[in-house]
Amino acid sequence: MSRTPNWPVYFGPQARLGGFAAGMALAVLLVALGERGRIGARTATALAVTSAVGLYALSYHSDPENTWHTYYHPLAALLWFALLYATLHVRTTARPRWHALLRSGWLTGVGLVSYSLYIWHEPLMLALYDSGALPRSQAGFPLAVLFVVAAGVLVAAVSYWAVEYPGSLLVGLRDKKGRPREFYPEPGPVPVPVPVPVPQREAEPAVR
Repeated sequence: MSRTPNWPVYFGPQARLGGFAAGMALAVLLVALGERGRIGARTATALAVTSAVGLYALSYHSDPENTWHTYYHPLAALLWFALLYATLHVRTTARPRWHALLRSGWLTGVGLVSYSLYIWHEPLMLALYDSGALPRSQAGFPLAVLFVVAAGVLVAAVSYWAVEYPGSLLVGLRDKKGRPREFYPEPGPVPVPVPVPVPQREAEPAVR
């Protein structure tokens, strides 16, 4: 595990531009294609498996200052591009069976706490590494991945329900103009209906 002392550079736009560009390119491409270029189940499965294996291999072989570490972010962005394309742009009449997994309830729950997982996974990983809870050898990398994911999801779930969700409720304390919301407004004066004068008909002349 490498440590970069210059965090503003490591997390700055110049380091993350590849991921941003890949995400924007994928969004524009899917809108431009519409129903064209959709792939079948076999192609989607092969592309998704290849991308997932590539992402794992990229992390596995990434060591400080080697080629995989230097070009980690642009290569990872391309692999995520391919994985998301294989997930999103599939023919509706030929969806692969593994798409049903994406609609499962437990995975929806992981997606609910995904932002908290993104926030907590790195400090949690560093804390586990410093405490000696993670394997230090390259052979222990698969076990370390499973341990970090399991611990990260647990911490993210606690953080979501204890911090993120209650914090989101604070938005309701303000109205659309940013002013404190009045939950129990005093009733205003009841408008009194004004009677509308009815025009009177002129008297008809008497018949002689």
